[in-house]
Amino acid sequence: MRRFIVLAAVLTLALGAIVKADPTVAEVTHSEFQAVDATGEHTYNATDKVILEGILLHNPADMLDPTPDDTITDTFNISGQWQIFFQGEGDDHAGTAVWLGQLYNNLPWVPLDGGYTNDEFIAELSRLNAAQFSPGDRIRVTGYYLSYKGKLNVNEQHNNNPDHDFSIELVERGVGLPRPEVVTLDELKDVDDGFIFDPNRQSGCEYYQARLIKIEDVYFVDANDWGPHGELVITDGVKTFGVKLGRGNGIYAGSNNLTEPFDVIGIVDQDSQDLTDGYRLYVMNYDGNGSVLASPEHRMADKKDDTDQNWANSLVAWNGNIENYNGTATGVDALAYVLGPPDSDVDGNGYAWDAGDNDYVAGWKGGGDASFTVHFESALLNVDGDDLVVKLYGGAKAQADVYGSIDGSSFEIIGSIAGVKGQIPGKPGFFHEAGASGLDRYVTLDFGTLDNLHYIRFDRAVSGEGSGMFFDAVGSVL
Repeated sequence: MRRFIVLAAVLTLALGAIVKADPTVAEVTHSEFQAVDATGEHTYNATDKVILEGILLHNPADMLDPTPDDTITDTFNISGQWQIFFQGEGDDHAGTAVWLGQLYNNLPWVPLDGGYTNDEFIAELSRLNAAQFSPGDRIRVTGYYLSYKGKLNVNEQHNNNPDHDFSIELVERGVGLPRPEVVTLDELKDVDDGFIFDPNRQSGCEYYQARLIKIEDVYFVDANDWGPHGELVITDGVKTFGVKLGRGNGIYAGSNNLTEPFDVIGIVDQDSQDLTDGYRLYVMNYDGNGSVLASPEHRMADKKDDTDQNWANSLVAWNGNIENYNGTATGVDALAYVLGPPDSDVDGNGYAWDAGDNDYVAGWKGGGDASFTVHFESALLNVDGDDLVVKLYGGAKAQADVYGSIDGSSFEIIGSIAGVKGQIPGKPGFFHEAGASGLDRYVTLDFGTLDNLHYIRFDRAVSGEGSGMFFDAVGSVL
Protein backbone atom coordinates (compact mmCIF):
# COMPACT_ATOMS: atom_id res chain seq x y z
CA MET A 1 0.00 0.00 0.00
CA ARG A 2 2.80 2.40 0.93
CA ARG A 3 4.47 1.68 -2.43
CA PHE A 4 1.21 2.48 -4.21
CA ILE A 5 0.83 5.76 -2.33
CA VAL A 6 4.39 6.78 -3.16
CA LEU A 7 3.87 5.89 -6.84
CA ALA A 8 0.63 7.86 -6.91
CA ALA A 9 2.36 10.88 -5.40
CA VAL A 10 5.14 10.68 -7.98
CA LEU A 11 2.62 10.48 -10.82
CA THR A 12 0.69 13.44 -9.40
CA LEU A 13 3.85 15.54 -9.26
CA ALA A 14 4.79 14.51 -12.78
CA LEU A 15 1.37 15.35 -14.14
CA GLY A 16 1.46 18.65 -12.28
CA ALA A 17 4.76 19.49 -13.94
CA ILE A 18 3.26 18.69 -17.33
CA VAL A 19 0.24 20.92 -16.73
CA LYS A 20 2.40 23.82 -15.57
CA ALA A 21 4.85 23.60 -18.47
CA ASP A 22 5.27 26.89 -20.30
CA PRO A 23 3.62 27.06 -23.74
CA THR A 24 5.93 26.83 -26.72
CA VAL A 25 6.29 30.00 -28.78
CA ALA A 26 8.16 31.04 -31.92
CA GLU A 27 8.47 34.07 -34.17
CA VAL A 28 7.05 33.19 -37.58
CA THR A 29 6.12 34.98 -40.78
CA HIS A 30 2.51 35.53 -41.74
CA SER A 31 3.11 33.27 -44.76
CA GLU A 32 4.29 30.41 -42.54
CA PHE A 33 1.45 30.93 -40.11
CA GLN A 34 -1.30 31.05 -42.77
CA ALA A 35 -0.17 27.98 -44.76
CA VAL A 36 -3.03 25.68 -45.83
CA ASP A 37 -3.52 22.23 -47.34
CA ALA A 38 -5.55 21.23 -50.41
CA THR A 39 -8.83 21.52 -48.46
CA GLY A 40 -8.03 25.00 -47.15
CA GLU A 41 -7.34 23.77 -43.62
CA HIS A 42 -4.47 25.47 -41.85
CA THR A 43 -1.36 23.40 -41.27
CA TYR A 44 0.66 25.43 -38.78
CA ASN A 45 0.97 23.62 -35.42
CA ALA A 46 4.66 23.87 -34.60
CA THR A 47 4.12 25.88 -31.40
CA ASP A 48 1.36 26.72 -28.93
CA LYS A 49 1.81 30.46 -29.46
CA VAL A 50 3.26 32.63 -32.19
CA ILE A 51 4.95 36.01 -32.53
CA LEU A 52 4.01 37.95 -35.67
CA GLU A 53 5.13 41.38 -36.86
CA GLY A 54 3.58 43.63 -39.49
CA ILE A 55 1.77 46.85 -40.40
CA LEU A 56 -1.59 47.59 -38.77
CA LEU A 57 -4.18 48.19 -41.50
CA HIS A 58 -7.15 49.84 -39.76
CA ASN A 59 -8.80 51.13 -36.62
CA PRO A 60 -10.34 48.18 -34.71
CA ALA A 61 -13.60 49.95 -33.83
CA ASP A 62 -14.28 50.63 -37.53
CA MET A 63 -14.66 46.87 -38.04
CA LEU A 64 -16.51 45.35 -35.06
CA ASP A 65 -18.53 46.85 -32.21
CA PRO A 66 -16.60 46.61 -28.92
CA THR A 67 -19.52 47.84 -26.79
CA PRO A 68 -19.92 45.32 -23.94
CA ASP A 69 -23.26 43.96 -22.71
CA ASP A 70 -23.03 41.16 -20.18
CA THR A 71 -26.84 40.80 -19.96
CA ILE A 72 -26.91 38.94 -23.30
CA THR A 73 -27.55 35.20 -22.95
CA ASP A 74 -28.34 34.17 -26.54
CA THR A 75 -26.28 31.20 -27.68
CA PHE A 76 -23.40 32.23 -29.98
CA ASN A 77 -23.97 35.96 -29.26
CA ILE A 78 -20.52 37.14 -28.15
CA SER A 79 -21.61 40.76 -27.49
CA GLY A 80 -18.57 43.08 -27.57
CA GLN A 81 -15.95 42.21 -30.18
CA TRP A 82 -12.60 43.67 -31.20
CA GLN A 83 -10.52 42.81 -34.26
CA ILE A 84 -7.53 44.04 -36.23
CA PHE A 85 -5.78 42.95 -39.41
CA PHE A 86 -2.07 43.49 -39.93
CA GLN A 87 -0.03 42.42 -42.92
CA GLY A 88 3.51 41.23 -43.49
CA GLU A 89 6.22 43.27 -45.16
CA GLY A 90 8.60 42.60 -48.04
CA ASP A 91 8.49 38.98 -49.20
CA ASP A 92 6.05 38.05 -46.43
CA HIS A 93 3.00 38.35 -48.70
CA ALA A 94 0.28 37.46 -46.19
CA GLY A 95 -1.55 38.89 -43.20
CA THR A 96 -3.35 37.88 -40.03
CA ALA A 97 -6.40 38.87 -38.00
CA VAL A 98 -6.35 39.29 -34.21
CA TRP A 99 -9.70 38.83 -32.42
CA LEU A 100 -11.12 39.32 -28.94
CA GLY A 101 -14.67 38.63 -27.73
CA GLN A 102 -16.59 39.31 -24.53
CA LEU A 103 -19.13 36.56 -23.83
CA TYR A 104 -17.30 33.35 -24.69
CA ASN A 105 -19.66 31.70 -22.20
CA ASN A 106 -22.49 32.02 -24.74
CA LEU A 107 -20.69 29.39 -26.80
CA PRO A 108 -22.01 25.91 -25.92
CA TRP A 109 -18.57 24.46 -25.13
CA VAL A 110 -17.39 27.27 -22.82
CA PRO A 111 -18.11 27.18 -19.04
CA LEU A 112 -20.73 29.60 -17.72
CA ASP A 113 -18.03 31.67 -15.99
CA GLY A 114 -15.87 31.78 -19.13
CA GLY A 115 -16.87 35.26 -20.34
CA TYR A 116 -15.99 38.80 -19.33
CA THR A 117 -18.20 41.16 -17.33
CA ASN A 118 -18.56 44.63 -18.82
CA ASP A 119 -15.88 46.05 -16.52
CA GLU A 120 -13.54 43.16 -17.25
CA PHE A 121 -13.94 43.54 -21.01
CA ILE A 122 -13.33 47.29 -20.83
CA ALA A 123 -10.19 46.53 -18.84
CA GLU A 124 -9.08 44.13 -21.59
CA LEU A 125 -9.62 46.80 -24.25
CA SER A 126 -7.67 49.30 -22.17
CA ARG A 127 -4.84 46.78 -21.83
CA LEU A 128 -4.66 46.34 -25.60
CA ASN A 129 -5.01 50.05 -26.34
CA ALA A 130 -2.14 50.82 -23.96
CA ALA A 131 0.14 50.13 -26.93
CA GLN A 132 -1.32 53.34 -28.46
CA PHE A 133 -1.13 52.02 -32.02
CA SER A 134 -2.65 53.53 -35.16
CA PRO A 135 -3.05 52.39 -38.78
CA GLY A 136 0.34 52.42 -40.45
CA ASP A 137 2.25 51.50 -37.28
CA ARG A 138 4.51 48.45 -37.17
CA ILE A 139 3.28 46.16 -34.39
CA ARG A 140 4.27 42.83 -32.84
CA VAL A 141 1.56 40.40 -31.68
CA THR A 142 2.15 37.40 -29.41
CA GLY A 143 -0.58 34.91 -28.60
CA TYR A 144 -2.46 31.65 -29.01
CA TYR A 145 -4.46 30.96 -32.17
CA LEU A 146 -7.50 29.21 -33.63
CA SER A 147 -8.75 28.62 -37.16
CA TYR A 148 -12.05 30.29 -38.03
CA LYS A 149 -13.83 30.05 -41.39
CA GLY A 150 -10.69 30.07 -43.49
CA LYS A 151 -8.35 32.27 -41.44
CA LEU A 152 -5.90 31.33 -38.69
CA ASN A 153 -6.51 34.08 -36.12
CA VAL A 154 -4.51 35.09 -33.09
CA ASN A 155 -6.94 35.07 -30.14
CA GLU A 156 -7.56 33.80 -26.61
CA GLN A 157 -8.97 30.46 -27.78
CA HIS A 158 -12.27 31.49 -26.13
CA ASN A 159 -10.53 31.40 -22.76
CA ASN A 160 -10.78 34.39 -20.41
CA ASN A 161 -7.98 33.17 -18.16
CA PRO A 162 -5.20 35.82 -18.12
CA ASP A 163 -2.69 33.17 -19.18
CA HIS A 164 -4.42 33.14 -22.57
CA ASP A 165 -4.17 36.90 -23.15
CA PHE A 166 -2.48 37.96 -26.37
CA SER A 167 -0.24 41.03 -26.36
CA ILE A 168 0.39 43.85 -28.83
CA GLU A 169 3.64 45.82 -28.86
CA LEU A 170 4.23 49.04 -30.77
CA VAL A 171 7.49 48.44 -32.66
CA GLU A 172 7.61 51.63 -34.72
CA ARG A 173 5.10 54.44 -35.02
CA GLY A 174 4.16 56.05 -38.34
CA VAL A 175 5.84 53.62 -40.74
CA GLY A 176 2.92 54.22 -43.09
CA LEU A 177 0.15 52.14 -44.57
CA PRO A 178 1.17 49.97 -47.52
CA ARG A 179 -0.06 51.12 -50.88
CA PRO A 180 -3.04 48.90 -51.84
CA GLU A 181 -2.18 46.29 -54.47
CA VAL A 182 -4.27 46.72 -57.62
CA VAL A 183 -6.06 43.43 -58.30
CA THR A 184 -8.58 42.52 -61.01
CA LEU A 185 -11.53 40.20 -60.55
CA ASP A 186 -9.84 37.93 -63.10
CA GLU A 187 -7.12 37.34 -60.51
CA LEU A 188 -9.68 36.37 -57.85
CA LYS A 189 -12.42 34.54 -59.81
CA ASP A 190 -12.27 31.84 -62.50
CA VAL A 191 -14.14 31.71 -65.82
CA ASP A 192 -17.23 30.36 -64.04
CA ASP A 193 -17.10 33.20 -61.47
CA GLY A 194 -15.89 30.78 -58.79
CA PHE A 195 -13.19 31.71 -56.30
CA ILE A 196 -9.63 30.91 -57.37
CA PHE A 197 -8.13 28.78 -54.61
CA ASP A 198 -4.40 28.00 -54.64
CA PRO A 199 -3.24 25.91 -51.63
CA ASN A 200 0.31 27.13 -52.28
CA ARG A 201 -0.98 30.68 -51.71
CA GLN A 202 0.90 32.03 -54.73
CA SER A 203 -2.18 33.17 -56.65
CA GLY A 204 -5.91 33.73 -56.27
CA CYS A 205 -7.72 34.76 -53.13
CA GLU A 206 -5.33 33.06 -50.69
CA TYR A 207 -2.45 35.11 -52.09
CA TYR A 208 -4.20 38.36 -51.16
CA GLN A 209 -5.99 37.24 -47.98
CA ALA A 210 -5.68 39.67 -45.02
CA ARG A 211 -3.95 42.25 -47.22
CA LEU A 212 -4.95 45.67 -48.51
CA ILE A 213 -6.00 45.64 -52.19
CA LYS A 214 -7.76 47.86 -54.72
CA ILE A 215 -10.29 46.72 -57.34
CA GLU A 216 -10.96 49.29 -60.07
CA ASP A 217 -13.94 50.15 -62.29
CA VAL A 218 -16.76 48.15 -60.70
CA TYR A 219 -20.48 48.56 -60.03
CA PHE A 220 -22.84 47.44 -57.31
CA VAL A 221 -25.01 44.49 -58.24
CA ASP A 222 -27.38 45.71 -55.53
CA ALA A 223 -26.68 48.48 -53.00
CA ASN A 224 -29.84 48.07 -50.92
CA ASP A 225 -27.92 46.68 -47.93
CA TRP A 226 -25.69 49.76 -47.69
CA GLY A 227 -25.17 50.64 -44.02
CA PRO A 228 -23.11 49.52 -41.02
CA HIS A 229 -22.14 45.82 -41.37
CA GLY A 230 -23.91 45.68 -44.76
CA GLU A 231 -23.12 42.93 -47.27
CA LEU A 232 -22.95 44.01 -50.92
CA VAL A 233 -21.74 42.57 -54.23
CA ILE A 234 -19.64 44.36 -56.85
CA THR A 235 -19.15 43.39 -60.50
CA ASP A 236 -16.99 44.38 -63.44
CA GLY A 237 -19.84 43.35 -65.73
CA VAL A 238 -18.71 39.72 -65.92
CA LYS A 239 -17.47 38.54 -62.54
CA THR A 240 -18.59 39.38 -59.01
CA PHE A 241 -17.08 39.76 -55.55
CA GLY A 242 -18.59 40.32 -52.12
CA VAL A 243 -18.04 43.49 -50.07
CA LYS A 244 -18.50 43.62 -46.30
CA LEU A 245 -18.99 47.10 -44.86
CA GLY A 246 -17.70 48.06 -41.43
CA ARG A 247 -19.10 50.52 -38.94
CA GLY A 248 -16.97 53.61 -39.58
CA ASN A 249 -18.73 56.92 -39.04
CA GLY A 250 -19.04 57.56 -42.80
CA ILE A 251 -21.14 54.43 -43.44
CA TYR A 252 -24.80 54.99 -42.68
CA ALA A 253 -28.13 54.94 -44.49
CA GLY A 254 -28.03 57.55 -47.24
CA SER A 255 -24.25 58.09 -47.35
CA ASN A 256 -23.73 56.10 -50.56
CA ASN A 257 -23.01 58.77 -53.19
CA LEU A 258 -20.69 56.69 -55.37
CA THR A 259 -20.77 57.38 -59.11
CA GLU A 260 -20.48 54.17 -61.13
CA PRO A 261 -18.06 52.82 -62.11
CA PHE A 262 -16.01 53.30 -58.95
CA ASP A 263 -12.96 51.77 -57.24
CA VAL A 264 -12.95 49.81 -53.99
CA ILE A 265 -10.09 49.54 -51.47
CA GLY A 266 -10.31 47.07 -48.61
CA ILE A 267 -8.87 44.04 -46.84
CA VAL A 268 -9.39 40.59 -48.34
CA ASP A 269 -11.31 38.53 -45.78
CA GLN A 270 -12.66 34.98 -45.74
CA ASP A 271 -15.77 33.87 -43.88
CA SER A 272 -17.02 30.41 -44.86
CA GLN A 273 -17.34 26.88 -43.52
CA ASP A 274 -16.13 25.82 -46.98
CA LEU A 275 -12.47 26.70 -46.53
CA THR A 276 -11.92 27.26 -50.26
CA ASP A 277 -14.84 29.67 -50.57
CA GLY A 278 -16.36 32.78 -48.97
CA TYR A 279 -13.76 35.42 -49.82
CA ARG A 280 -14.82 39.07 -49.67
CA LEU A 281 -13.46 42.60 -49.45
CA TYR A 282 -13.82 44.28 -46.03
CA VAL A 283 -14.28 48.07 -46.24
CA MET A 284 -14.44 49.69 -42.81
CA ASN A 285 -15.30 53.31 -43.61
CA TYR A 286 -16.15 55.81 -46.36
CA ASP A 287 -15.42 59.53 -46.62
CA GLY A 288 -18.05 60.52 -49.19
CA ASN A 289 -15.58 61.29 -52.01
CA GLY A 290 -17.92 59.81 -54.64
CA SER A 291 -15.41 57.78 -56.63
CA VAL A 292 -13.55 55.38 -54.30
CA LEU A 293 -15.24 53.17 -51.68
CA ALA A 294 -12.54 53.10 -49.00
CA SER A 295 -11.57 54.24 -45.55
CA PRO A 296 -9.99 57.71 -45.83
CA GLU A 297 -6.60 56.47 -44.67
CA HIS A 298 -6.66 53.69 -47.29
CA ARG A 299 -7.59 56.15 -50.04
CA MET A 300 -4.69 58.38 -49.04
CA ALA A 301 -2.34 55.39 -48.93
CA ASP A 302 -3.38 54.61 -52.50
CA LYS A 303 -2.55 58.13 -53.67
CA LYS A 304 0.94 58.28 -52.24
CA ASP A 305 3.98 57.56 -54.37
CA ASP A 306 6.96 55.53 -53.24
CA THR A 307 7.86 58.14 -50.63
CA ASP A 308 6.10 58.80 -47.34
CA GLN A 309 3.07 61.06 -47.26
CA ASN A 310 4.07 64.70 -46.82
CA TRP A 311 3.11 65.72 -43.27
CA ALA A 312 3.92 69.05 -41.60
CA ASN A 313 7.51 69.08 -40.35
CA SER A 314 7.76 72.10 -38.04
CA LEU A 315 5.91 74.92 -36.31
CA VAL A 316 6.59 78.43 -37.60
CA ALA A 317 4.32 80.73 -35.59
CA TRP A 318 1.33 80.77 -33.28
CA ASN A 319 -0.73 83.07 -31.10
CA GLY A 320 -3.71 82.95 -28.77
CA ASN A 321 -4.84 80.32 -26.32
CA ILE A 322 -3.48 77.11 -27.88
CA GLU A 323 -3.66 73.90 -25.85
CA ASN A 324 -4.19 70.18 -26.12
CA TYR A 325 -7.67 68.81 -25.42
CA ASN A 326 -7.22 68.31 -21.69
CA GLY A 327 -5.14 71.43 -21.15
CA THR A 328 -2.07 69.52 -19.98
CA ALA A 329 0.09 71.16 -22.69
CA THR A 330 -0.04 74.68 -24.14
CA GLY A 331 1.53 76.73 -26.92
CA VAL A 332 4.57 75.20 -28.57
CA ASP A 333 4.39 72.07 -26.41
CA ALA A 334 0.82 71.37 -27.57
CA LEU A 335 1.39 72.26 -31.22
CA ALA A 336 4.17 69.68 -31.45
CA TYR A 337 1.33 67.14 -31.54
CA VAL A 338 0.10 68.53 -34.89
CA LEU A 339 3.37 67.65 -36.62
CA GLY A 340 3.83 64.32 -38.38
CA PRO A 341 1.16 61.73 -39.25
CA PRO A 342 -2.13 61.27 -37.31
CA ASP A 343 -1.69 59.59 -33.95
CA SER A 344 -4.52 60.60 -31.64
CA ASP A 345 -7.36 58.11 -32.07
CA VAL A 346 -6.22 54.82 -30.51
CA ASP A 347 -9.54 52.98 -30.46
CA GLY A 348 -10.53 54.20 -33.91
CA ASN A 349 -14.11 55.24 -33.19
CA GLY A 350 -13.47 58.89 -33.97
CA TYR A 351 -15.32 60.40 -31.03
CA ALA A 352 -13.42 62.52 -28.54
CA TRP A 353 -12.34 61.50 -25.94
CA ASP A 354 -12.29 57.89 -24.77
CA ALA A 355 -10.15 56.35 -22.06
CA GLY A 356 -6.88 55.26 -23.61
CA ASP A 357 -6.96 57.68 -26.57
CA ASN A 358 -3.83 59.76 -27.07
CA ASP A 359 -4.27 63.47 -26.38
CA TYR A 360 -1.89 64.21 -29.25
CA VAL A 361 -3.85 67.16 -30.62
CA ALA A 362 -3.68 70.95 -30.30
CA GLY A 363 -6.17 73.72 -30.90
CA TRP A 364 -8.61 75.96 -29.10
CA LYS A 365 -11.86 76.12 -27.17
CA GLY A 366 -13.77 78.79 -25.27
CA GLY A 367 -13.18 82.31 -26.58
CA GLY A 368 -10.45 84.50 -28.02
CA ASP A 369 -8.39 84.68 -31.17
CA ALA A 370 -5.97 81.90 -32.08
CA SER A 371 -3.89 80.80 -35.06
CA PHE A 372 -0.89 78.68 -35.95
CA THR A 373 1.33 78.12 -38.98
CA VAL A 374 3.11 74.90 -39.94
CA HIS A 375 5.98 74.39 -42.39
CA PHE A 376 6.59 71.65 -44.96
CA GLU A 377 10.19 70.96 -46.03
CA SER A 378 8.88 69.42 -49.26
CA ALA A 379 6.37 71.64 -51.02
CA LEU A 380 2.69 70.73 -51.11
CA LEU A 381 1.79 70.31 -54.77
CA ASN A 382 -1.38 71.13 -56.66
CA VAL A 383 -2.70 67.82 -58.00
CA ASP A 384 -5.95 66.69 -59.59
CA GLY A 385 -8.69 66.92 -56.97
CA ASP A 386 -8.06 67.98 -53.38
CA ASP A 387 -4.55 68.83 -52.26
CA LEU A 388 -4.54 69.29 -48.47
CA VAL A 389 -5.77 66.89 -45.82
CA VAL A 390 -6.44 67.90 -42.21
CA LYS A 391 -7.32 65.47 -39.47
CA LEU A 392 -9.13 67.14 -36.59
CA TYR A 393 -11.89 67.13 -33.99
CA GLY A 394 -14.42 69.93 -33.64
CA GLY A 395 -17.75 71.18 -32.45
CA ALA A 396 -20.84 71.93 -34.51
CA LYS A 397 -20.12 75.69 -34.63
CA ALA A 398 -16.38 75.47 -35.16
CA GLN A 399 -14.73 77.22 -38.09
CA ALA A 400 -11.20 78.04 -39.17
CA ASP A 401 -9.88 79.84 -42.24
CA VAL A 402 -6.99 78.12 -44.00
CA TYR A 403 -4.22 80.04 -45.79
CA GLY A 404 -1.23 78.96 -47.85
CA SER A 405 2.12 80.51 -48.72
CA ILE A 406 5.16 79.68 -50.79
CA ASP A 407 7.68 81.69 -48.77
CA GLY A 408 5.96 82.31 -45.44
CA SER A 409 5.56 86.05 -45.96
CA SER A 410 2.54 86.37 -48.24
CA PHE A 411 -0.49 84.16 -47.53
CA GLU A 412 -3.54 83.54 -49.72
CA ILE A 413 -6.84 82.00 -48.63
CA ILE A 414 -7.34 78.32 -49.52
CA GLY A 415 -10.73 77.85 -47.92
CA SER A 416 -12.39 77.27 -44.58
CA ILE A 417 -13.12 74.30 -42.36
CA ALA A 418 -16.53 74.45 -40.73
CA GLY A 419 -18.47 72.16 -38.45
CA VAL A 420 -22.03 72.14 -39.71
CA LYS A 421 -24.41 69.98 -37.70
CA GLY A 422 -26.33 67.50 -39.81
CA GLN A 423 -24.16 67.65 -42.92
CA ILE A 424 -22.90 64.49 -44.59
CA PRO A 425 -19.64 63.30 -42.99
CA GLY A 426 -16.79 63.18 -45.48
CA LYS A 427 -17.89 66.12 -47.58
CA PRO A 428 -15.07 68.67 -47.89
CA GLY A 429 -15.36 71.26 -45.14
CA PHE A 430 -17.73 69.28 -42.95
CA PHE A 431 -16.57 67.23 -40.01
CA HIS A 432 -19.54 67.09 -37.66
CA GLU A 433 -22.20 64.39 -37.65
CA ALA A 434 -25.72 65.01 -36.40
CA GLY A 435 -26.09 64.01 -32.76
CA ALA A 436 -22.37 63.79 -32.06
CA SER A 437 -20.54 66.06 -29.64
CA GLY A 438 -17.34 65.80 -31.67
CA LEU A 439 -16.17 63.77 -34.62
CA ASP A 440 -12.78 62.82 -35.93
CA ARG A 441 -12.63 63.80 -39.61
CA TYR A 442 -10.27 63.80 -42.51
CA VAL A 443 -11.15 67.10 -44.19
CA THR A 444 -9.68 67.83 -47.62
CA LEU A 445 -9.27 71.14 -49.44
CA ASP A 446 -8.37 72.12 -53.00
CA PHE A 447 -5.59 74.68 -53.56
CA GLY A 448 -7.37 76.19 -56.55
CA THR A 449 -4.64 78.02 -58.49
CA LEU A 450 -2.06 77.88 -55.67
CA ASP A 451 0.89 75.50 -55.93
CA ASN A 452 4.23 74.62 -54.31
CA LEU A 453 3.13 75.70 -50.83
CA HIS A 454 5.56 75.35 -47.92
CA TYR A 455 3.42 77.09 -45.27
CA ILE A 456 -0.15 76.45 -44.09
CA ARG A 457 -1.86 78.76 -41.57
CA PHE A 458 -5.07 78.15 -39.59
CA ASP A 459 -6.95 81.15 -38.16
CA ARG A 460 -9.79 80.71 -35.70
CA ALA A 461 -12.92 82.24 -37.24
CA VAL A 462 -15.60 81.56 -34.57
CA SER A 463 -15.59 81.70 -30.76
CA GLY A 464 -17.98 80.52 -28.10
CA GLU A 465 -19.78 77.33 -27.19
CA GLY A 466 -19.41 74.50 -29.71
CA SER A 467 -16.56 76.21 -31.57
CA GLY A 468 -13.62 74.20 -30.24
CA MET A 469 -11.21 72.73 -32.78
CA PHE A 470 -8.33 70.34 -32.12
CA PHE A 471 -5.91 69.38 -34.88
CA ASP A 472 -4.18 66.00 -35.14
CA ALA A 473 -2.25 66.28 -38.42
CA VAL A 474 -1.86 68.36 -41.60
CA GLY A 475 -0.51 66.87 -44.80
CA SER A 476 -0.69 66.29 -48.53
CA VAL A 477 -3.41 64.18 -50.11
CA LEU A 478 -0.68 62.35 -52.04
